[in-house]
Amino acid sequence: MYSVCMLQLSVRRAADCCLVTLCLSALSGIALCQTTSELAGTVTDSTGASVPAVTLLVVNQGTNASREVKTDDAGQYRVPFLLPGQYTISVEKSGFRPVRQAGVRLEVNQTARIDFVMEVGNVSETLEVVASTPLVEAGTSSLGQVIETKLIQELPLNGRNFVQLATLGPGVTGVGFGARGTIMNGTRPADLRPGSEIFSNGNREGANNFMMDGIDNNVRQNFAITLRPSVEAVREFKIQTNLFAAEQGRNPGATVNVITKSGSNQWHGSVYDFLRNSNFDARDYFAAPGAAKPAFRQNQFGGSVGGRIIKDKLFFFANYEGFRRSLTNVGVNTVPLEAVRGGDFSAVRDVFDPFSVRAQAGTTSGYVRDPFPARKIPTSRFDPVTAKLVQAYPLPVRAGLANNFTSTPKDGQNWDQGDLRVDYNLSPRDQIFARYSRQDTLTIKPSTFQPVMLPG
Repeated sequence: MYSVCMLQLSVRRAADCCLVTLCLSALSGIALCQTTSELAGTVTDSTGASVPAVTLLVVNQGTNASREVKTDDAGQYRVPFLLPGQYTISVEKSGFRPVRQAGVRLEVNQTARIDFVMEVGNVSETLEVVASTPLVEAGTSSLGQVIETKLIQELPLNGRNFVQLATLGPGVTGVGFGARGTIMNGTRPADLRPGSEIFSNGNREGANNFMMDGIDNNVRQNFAITLRPSVEAVREFKIQTNLFAAEQGRNPGATVNVITKSGSNQWHGSVYDFLRNSNFDARDYFAAPGAAKPAFRQNQFGGSVGGRIIKDKLFFFANYEGFRRSLTNVGVNTVPLEAVRGGDFSAVRDVFDPFSVRAQAGTTSGYVRDPFPARKIPTSRFDPVTAKLVQAYPLPVRAGLANNFTSTPKDGQNWDQGDLRVDYNLSPRDQIFARYSRQDTLTIKPSTFQPVMLPG
C-alpha cells in the first residue's frame, strides 16, 4: 500500500523584485519561475524607431485576468509571471493606430518575444493582427518540447499515462520501450509508479527531474515520480533535455515539468470509463493444455469539472480517477518430480554419496566416490527440515525434468487519486492558487506457487 499527498500554495505578484512561494510538503522557492511564462519585445514605428511610453494590455482569454505595462525609453517591454494559456494583447499610444493581437498562446516556462509596429493614424482605427507566427523564444537557451493539452487528450495512451508522451521529445526513450528490469518499468514488484521510466540522451531512468506545478515531485529512494497525475488533470507539460536554466538543472537527464489544469469563466467537465478484459485476448501459448484462458480485468474510470466561483476572480478545478486491474500471469517453471522428492533418481541419473569420497591415485581429480545403490538416497540421509519444505512444491503437470509446471499467479493493482485546485485573482498584479493532490495505490504481487500448509 502506497499513499502520497501534495499540498501547494503559491502567491504571484507581478513585480520584477517580488516573488513569494509557499509550498507545503515540497518546498520550492523557484516554483513560479518554472510554471509561468513571460512576454517581451520592442515597439517601433513604421520607420523602425523605438516608441517609448506605449501602453500594452495583456488579457488572459480564459479568466479575463489582465496585466498592463509600458515600454521604456528604448521601446522595450517585459511582462513576467503569466500563466500558460491564450492571451490578447492590445497596444495603444496617443497619435498612433491601436494594435490588437488575439490568440497568443503561451506555453509553460516559455520566454516569448513579440515585436509590434505602430502606424501613425486615427486612434479610433484599430489594427487587428490575425495571422500569428510561431513565437520566438530568444530569452533562453534551453532545449525542450511542450506537450500541449490537445496532444494529451487526443493521442492514444496505454493506461492513460501522460509520461508516455515524453518519448515524443528527441533523444528520449522508455515507458515500455527501454531496457527491461529497470526501475519504474512495471516488471519489478517494488515499482510504485510503473510506466514512468524515461531515458534521455543516454542517461539512466534515475537521472531525471520530475516537477509538478514547479515543485519537486521525486521519490528520494529511487528518483521515481512521486505523484503521477491523471491525464484529466494535466494542462500541459514541458520536457527539457539540455541547456537547463539554473533553477532546473539538478540532474543530467530530462526535466519534466507538469502544469495542472485550472478553472476559467467557462464551465468544462468530463466523464470516462475505459475497460479491457480477457474476452478480447488470445489464448496464451504457454498455458497448460485444456486450461481456461487467463483472466484479465482492467477498468479505469473518473471525471473532472472546472469553472468559476466568482466571475473573473475565483476559479476551481477538481478531478478523480480510479483504477482496478486483475491479471493472471502464465509462467513456465521447473518443479521436482514426485519420485525425486522421495530420493528416487532411478529415472534421472547416478547420485553419489558425499561420505564415500576418498583419495585414489591415477584418477583425473585424485578422488573417487560411490553412487547410491539403485540411484536412491536413503531417507535416513534426509535433512528433516528440507524433507518437509520440498513437499511445498506442486507436482509436475508436464513430462520432463525441466519446464514441467505452469503457474498462474494473479497480480492486482488498484489506485484512487484526485486533485483540487483553486485560483484567485486578487488584483491585476496579484494572483494566488492552492492545490491539494492525493494518490493511494495498492499493488499485489503474489508468489510463483500457491501457498500450502505443511504438517509440523
